[in-house]
Amino acid sequence: MEFLENSIADEKAPDVETTPKFEDLPIGMETSGMMSVHNLSYVITSGPPFRHVTKTVLRNVNGVFKNGINAIMGPTGAGKSTLLDLLSNRRDLRAARGKVLIDAEPLGDDFNLRTGFVAQEDIVMGTLTVRENILFAANLKMAVSSKEDKKKCVDEIVQSLGLERCENTRIGNELFQGVSGGERKRCCIGMELVTKPKFIFLDEPTTGLDSSTALSVISLLKDISTNHNSTIILSIHQPRYSIFKYFDLVHLLSCFGQSIYHGPAVEAVSYFARHEMVCDRRENPFDFFLDLIIANSKLGPWVFETDDLLTQNFDEKSKKEAKTCTQFDTKESKNLVHIFQQSQEFNNLSEELSVIEKLSTIEDKVSNNRDSFKSATNLLQQFRYLSQRSLTNVALSPRVVIIPTIVSFLLACVFGWLGRDWKFDLMGFENLYGALFFMVIQPVMGNFPAIEILLNGQKFFLHETAKGYYSAFPYLASKFLSELILLCGIPALVFSVFGYVILRLKRELIPFFVFVGVNELGSLAACSLIFFITASVGNYGMATAIIPGILVVMLLFSGLFLNLADLHSLFKVFEYLSIPKNMLSLQASFQLTNTQFCGIRNFTLPENQNSLIANKSQFSNFYGCETGEQRLESIGIGIESLERLNYFIILALFPILLFPLTYFILRVKSRRKL
Repeated sequence: MEFLENSIADEKAPDVETTPKFEDLPIGMETSGMMSVHNLSYVITSGPPFRHVTKTVLRNVNGVFKNGINAIMGPTGAGKSTLLDLLSNRRDLRAARGKVLIDAEPLGDDFNLRTGFVAQEDIVMGTLTVRENILFAANLKMAVSSKEDKKKCVDEIVQSLGLERCENTRIGNELFQGVSGGERKRCCIGMELVTKPKFIFLDEPTTGLDSSTALSVISLLKDISTNHNSTIILSIHQPRYSIFKYFDLVHLLSCFGQSIYHGPAVEAVSYFARHEMVCDRRENPFDFFLDLIIANSKLGPWVFETDDLLTQNFDEKSKKEAKTCTQFDTKESKNLVHIFQQSQEFNNLSEELSVIEKLSTIEDKVSNNRDSFKSATNLLQQFRYLSQRSLTNVALSPRVVIIPTIVSFLLACVFGWLGRDWKFDLMGFENLYGALFFMVIQPVMGNFPAIEILLNGQKFFLHETAKGYYSAFPYLASKFLSELILLCGIPALVFSVFGYVILRLKRELIPFFVFVGVNELGSLAACSLIFFITASVGNYGMATAIIPGILVVMLLFSGLFLNLADLHSLFKVFEYLSIPKNMLSLQASFQLTNTQFCGIRNFTLPENQNSLIANKSQFSNFYGCETGEQRLESIGIGIESLERLNYFIILALFPILLFPLTYFILRVKSRRKL
């Protein structure tokens, strides 16, 4: 290791973070691990419906990855991340052919618990501290450990990763600055180490880091692999030479997803030199490899035409491309795939894979656990820790609750003050009915924050469920009880209580509690609808385009703009499914009944107006009183107990049906591979 320490000292800037030591890490791997890849091919289908385009990303990749740092390298689009996803069981294996084995055994149901995966993007909760994020991972993945053991594990990880200085610093997000990029990356690595993983996968861990910080991260990974016999497999795009020297094994991919070298990193340069491709001593080896790969791409994907083993996994287009491409070396470039398949390194690899395959008892397909899912903790524990994290996020940003609540209070004052002078005449009925309409609209329209509640945590949900932290049900339950009630339920409650008082509605307990309860139920129904649509489309732009359109249709059939009694039977279904209509009908049936409204009815004056004034007996025909029940029935609102129950059931069916459907969608997403 002397040459590594000297190279780091020479190239390290004076103001960068110190490289942490890993000698005292208590969670090292006691046994070595070996992952083998046997003739792995992968095909994807993309494009619009009925015009799908099939593309072969990987073509018969073979390799054996052992203890140490194993680097998957290649140009952009070579399939590095795809291969890493397949090895880490994060990619849908139904489109793959071949085998992926661990110690000559298939991937088990608990594979996600026995391995660690660090994504290219640092998916870590920005509002929590470094220690809190690592402790969150420990709580959900160390099921049988006591609270003291978890705390001790976190303490030792923080110390071993050199995070003592920033352990109580928040990670940071787009709203406030937190730890540095290197500390964030090390925090992500620390979250994966709580389960003593045998294998650690990292997708381009140096992306977004400066050269010195990137060197610090790779040096840390080297300490993990050297001192604790772990197998680290990472994809990397274009490392500097000082980073390249840390790699134990290199797997090079061509532009077409074919292996052009698999072997020790220290022998890679000499391998190409033996085939008359000499790297200058002053040139970065990978820059040299990249130039060779780009030049080789002009030859297209290459196979032996007579070798069925290498062509059986190709689609028809790829076979045609392979058979028509140049299959011999040219003056400008050499066929790197051909050279590798004829080399001694490939023969040695084939022999090793053959021995491993004889020990294996699985079939050719690597899909026996494609739909498996396993978590270390039970649903109650998952709900507990998820709720704690959600409440912590809300507590750190109280304005997300305070501001909507203040706005709801002000709206209640405005709406209530404008309608508080209503009278018991026929015009007063219209005013009060319109005021009730606006009192039920705000709890419905005020639930748009539910879109962000679900979408802001989507990347955490997909990433953490893939690693076995939790399942979809406790996640949705924690979102509902910890965030949805605070961000949507409390503002609706404040609006209903103050609006009722200021509007001077019936001073009775039953109508008051019905008013508040109906508004809360309507708010819950709207939230369930918004959650369902948002989970279905999974996109903020699509959700904000669809949800307002649906709510506008519901408002149109709410009973204020159209007389529901005269509505055509074809449109009755829209009336029944309108959340504002059912809310308004319930509110009006309690607030506008047992009351008389007197005044001049709407009429058309006869041609001789003087005769109307002269004949006082005719004046009584235009003046009269109507009960609230009569007015409500005239506009199509039922007031009987059975009809009220029908309104309530329809409102209750929205959350009863849509929340389980939302759970089902999230469950499918959590189990669906990339």
